[in-house]
Amino acid sequence: MLSGEGPISATRNSTLTITCNDPWASSCHATLKRSFGRWFIEDIGSKNGTLVNGEPTSRRPLEDGDLIETGHTAWWFRELGTGVPPPDVATLNLAAPFTTLHAPLEAAVSRGIAALVAGLPVLIEGEPGAGKERLVAAVHAGSRRRGALVTVNCAALPDAIVEDELFGHRRGAYAGASDDQLGYLRAADRGTLFLDGIDEMPPAGQAALLRMISTRTVTPIGDKRPIPIDLAVVSATHRDVHAMANKETFNAELFTRLRGVGLWVPPLRERREDIGLFIARSLARVAPEATLEPEAARRLLTAAWPGNVRELENVVAAAVLRAGTRPIGLSDVEDMLVPLPAAVPASPEEWSPADAALRTRLINALAAHGGSISAVARELGCDRKQIHRWIARLAIDLRNPR
Repeated sequence: MLSGEGPISATRNSTLTITCNDPWASSCHATLKRSFGRWFIEDIGSKNGTLVNGEPTSRRPLEDGDLIETGHTAWWFRELGTGVPPPDVATLNLAAPFTTLHAPLEAAVSRGIAALVAGLPVLIEGEPGAGKERLVAAVHAGSRRRGALVTVNCAALPDAIVEDELFGHRRGAYAGASDDQLGYLRAADRGTLFLDGIDEMPPAGQAALLRMISTRTVTPIGDKRPIPIDLAVVSATHRDVHAMANKETFNAELFTRLRGVGLWVPPLRERREDIGLFIARSLARVAPEATLEPEAARRLLTAAWPGNVRELENVVAAAVLRAGTRPIGLSDVEDMLVPLPAAVPASPEEWSPADAALRTRLINALAAHGGSISAVARELGCDRKQIHRWIARLAIDLRNPR
């Protein structure tokens, strides 16, 4: 039962009662009941009504991802797969570097930490702006490695001096080398090296990384003595590096060494339960006293967010400036947002680059695991239901995936 009495909390006897301190919600507002294998929501005579996906309702079945509104409180309805534990809402900390209500993503953090503790490399995939950097910070912190987290922007490494940037140099190694320089690799000793955008690493850098990973030593320019090094390696990409390795546009042996434990950061539109967290975090940072009108909140919660978390943070900051001292309204956000698509793209020509990349990733994973949906779900860190949804949406034939 959803109720408007008291702070957000839950009690259980024969039923689960969820309460929140929303003066616009009735003391007994709505009930959720399971019938014939489905969940139904029913308004129980509330003063301001119950909305599902913006539409008033008295009683209706719920689908995974439906947005429920009781008063001025919004709730996401999510169906977790069998064996998937729900996130621990009581321990949420908006100030933490990484916070999520998406159960598979929360599990990915644990897998990443375990991989670093075991000395295994981690490869993180996901769309630009989805939060890969935040995931890396959480994994590094959880691993309790003694050294620093050192980030390398692979796309910004100049090909001509990439070995100098990675390995460092000794004083006098070449004209202008007036001091010893550690380089990224030695700076990450006893810590974690984060290779952001590994698909953009220049060929010379790929060869240098492979040498370091193979020998676990670094030889600075101007020095002949290899220096032992202890670091964990985490890579991130939004491209299909496996396909690049197959096409020989990326060092295949390096890819094999880096892939280790694979983690997937879903785009924000596929973990919409996190949108409210990011809105709250953004408001807390730029305007702690700001409030949202219900129409604006609904619009933010149901937007497509093609730019993911980065786009959300920029939109919230801009809306705060537009609204000034008044509550943020629909007009302050409407023209900056892309709505969720109303229908599935009819043909491959209409798929976005992200959808095409996801389809390739799914086909590769299905081939690697002999078509096992459970194994693919474990590799991608998501529920089997999500894999089935993607397969249906992207027209993948399990009998002959291509």
